[in-house]
Amino acid sequence: MIENDSLPMTIRNQSVVSFDSGSAAGFAYSNVVNTVVNGPVIGIAKTPDTAQAGLSLPLTFRLAVTNTGNRSANVTVYDTPPSGTVFVANSILVNGAPVPGITPRTGIPLGEVGPGSVQSIVFQLIVTSVPASGRIENQARADYSFVTLDHRTITGSALSNVASVPVTGLAVTLSKSVSNAVTFVGDMIGYSVLAANEGSDGIAQAVLYDPLPDGTAFVPGSVTVNGVRSPSSSPAAGIALGTIEPGSSKLVTFNAVVLDVPVQTRLTNRARLAFRYGQYEQSVESGSVTVVVSGPSLTAVLAVAPVLATIGDKLAYSLTIANAGTLETSVTVKDLIPAGTSYLAGTAALNGRPLPNADPATGIALGSLVPGQTFVLTFDVAVTREVLQPALSQIANRAIVDYAFGLPSGLAVTDTMLSNAAVTELVYPYIGATLDADPHLVEAGGSFLAIVRVANAGNYPASVILRDFVPRETGLEPGSVLVDGRPVSGATADGIPVGTLAAGGAASVTYVLRVARHPLQSRIRFRVRAAYDYYVNERSRDSAAFSNETEVRVEADEE
Repeated sequence: MIENDSLPMTIRNQSVVSFDSGSAAGFAYSNVVNTVVNGPVIGIAKTPDTAQAGLSLPLTFRLAVTNTGNRSANVTVYDTPPSGTVFVANSILVNGAPVPGITPRTGIPLGEVGPGSVQSIVFQLIVTSVPASGRIENQARADYSFVTLDHRTITGSALSNVASVPVTGLAVTLSKSVSNAVTFVGDMIGYSVLAANEGSDGIAQAVLYDPLPDGTAFVPGSVTVNGVRSPSSSPAAGIALGTIEPGSSKLVTFNAVVLDVPVQTRLTNRARLAFRYGQYEQSVESGSVTVVVSGPSLTAVLAVAPVLATIGDKLAYSLTIANAGTLETSVTVKDLIPAGTSYLAGTAALNGRPLPNADPATGIALGSLVPGQTFVLTFDVAVTREVLQPALSQIANRAIVDYAFGLPSGLAVTDTMLSNAAVTELVYPYIGATLDADPHLVEAGGSFLAIVRVANAGNYPASVILRDFVPRETGLEPGSVLVDGRPVSGATADGIPVGTLAAGGAASVTYVLRVARHPLQSRIRFRVRAAYDYYVNERSRDSAAFSNETEVRVEADEE
């Protein structure tokens, strides 16, 4: 049966007979016999999506299957991948719809292909090697079958054209190197990455990515491309290289700083070049490069005893320097004497060995410290009255440690580190006394009032007694002593107990002095001494402060 929308194909046939009857010749024609031809006419055309294939890149083929006949046919398409290619699994599309689980080699069933219809097939191959001919060539085959009007099953095949695509070899390499195989904390290391295109076609939109390993920091502005600075580029964000033509290369350099990481840390990373090859995004990676962090790993711990002190106390310092690194280092310490103290000569010792000529103020060379060993430097200082001006509440001391070492490459390195702060809290009374007299002119045998103000400007209480407060040719008027307006019964010419002055406290002391009837001098000049004592660290301390000097004039007795 012929489908309604198909056009019947007809074969016309007619016979002709020629004859000759002597003097006459002629022709005789038979009737015309028309034979209708029923059947499909299957065609298949194959085209690649690209004019050039690349090694390791996908290659897309399109097949168009047509039926220009007048009957439907059941069609299956076969397409064996040529040598040097492999089929991309599940890449087959039939009329735009994916058909998973089949391959071109085992057949792509299209089902019934009606007269006048076109069926499209798309699939992909990956180029795994370059054929000797330099071209990928292959041909598809469409096998079909149909049933005639008299119910016979007819089979046939149709071959596509031969699709031929030249293959170019993609040969992009990425080589990475580093300036030093061994580094140290604080060192600047230089990285170099060479992107080379050794293939026959250019690559475009090339971007180099090189995220640095933990323990390093990129030096901004250090990127160069073929010797030209690229100050805004960063290897982590990507360094744009643009197009790399066949047979050319681009050299990228940049610097990084080694952060404070343990010695023997391995700083390993690799670079990646992303680029476009034809219509495809591609990338290659460099090999890994490793830098080992070496050098000494010093710790400097400063301790002090006691942690609470006052003026005149001895402070014993102990500086422990340990080398947990991999290299021997030469060590010198300095700036060991804090403000408000003085070094007690001859007290310095290294690991218990006296250093009689050492002077911590100018620096002490301790020698070479090998890995796994420790230096212990001890020395003593005394707290001086310099802590009073300006008033200090603590003595904080740090040691400066200078050290030098050599890397296996021969590079000499010097560096400096600080110890922790060893703190001693300072406590002390700061006693001051001011003296005045009223009046400043008296008659022989007369009296005047002495006024003393005692204050504690320190941060610690002290017990105060006024002494040497009765000048010559005068006498203390009995019962005249007042402290903050209150009588002091225990006061004598030897001393006036002021009591305990708290930090920031003050007391006012007044007393009456009577001048001798016949003094040998016309002016009485005197001052008072404020003696005080206090306890720190279960020890008694004593000191004294003198007041200003005041003067009282004496008028002679005219009798």
